Amino acid sequence: MALNNAIISNVGRVINIILSVIIVLAVVVIYLPKILWQAQMFSVNSGSMEPEIPVGSMVIVVPASFDEIKVDDIVTFRLTTTVVTHKVVEKYEESRMIRTQGIASETADAPIRAVHVMGVVKYHVAKLGYVLDFLSGTHAKIICITVIVALWLISLLLSRLKYEEEQKQALPTQAEAPAAAPQEPVPPQYYQPQAQLPYTYIPSGQPTYAVPVAQPIIYQPPAAQPAQPGTPLPATLEELAQLLSEIQPKPEEGKAPPE
Repeated sequence: MALNNAIISNVGRVINIILSVIIVLAVVVIYLPKILWQAQMFSVNSGSMEPEIPVGSMVIVVPASFDEIKVDDIVTFRLTTTVVTHKVVEKYEESRMIRTQGIASETADAPIRAVHVMGVVKYHVAKLGYVLDFLSGTHAKIICITVIVALWLISLLLSRLKYEEEQKQALPTQAEAPAAAPQEPVPPQYYQPQAQLPYTYIPSGQPTYAVPVAQPIIYQPPAAQPAQPGTPLPATLEELAQLLSEIQPKPEEGKAPPE
């Protein structure tokens, strides 16, 4: 029993740790950048920024105006449906346009307007872009939600099992239980019908019969009466004669005593 309780506790502790790690990562990676900097996250799927930003990295992009952007900053901009992350190589103040180029590219990109720039790359984390791409899919979201809910339910079940094991251990065993007090013998009970009995009508076809119902009478044995002391025997002839005279019947008035 103790071994089962220890196993349940260890498994429940591991599941709680996993759930805590998932929640902390979700808050730190997804929500904290949005709360602090109104940032967006993107994954790098090409090697144009290697070796500084390898393929599969996740970049955190913070909004920035044209005046805040400087040369050598790494920016993320949108071209139609494509999102590109490159380094700024030139900045045109008059036209408010910038020119970018990938670190691994030999030629620069065409100039883009500042309105197309989504922001400056604040941080980048290697390999985390693969996780971001996976979680972006609908099936991945369903799987993640299912796993989290299943772990939570398992944790509740293990907590319930642990509580039941502790309750069982708290109960005294048969050897430890106090001995029951001896019970007094119960007198036998006899059942007999009384003089006046109620009747119950039991339908039995035609006609209907009235059947007397016997009432239970509990037999109580009579209580023992203390012995009464008897008349002591006469010790002398005089006492015997006096006793006989008391026992002998007296003659009625107007009648002679018998001879």
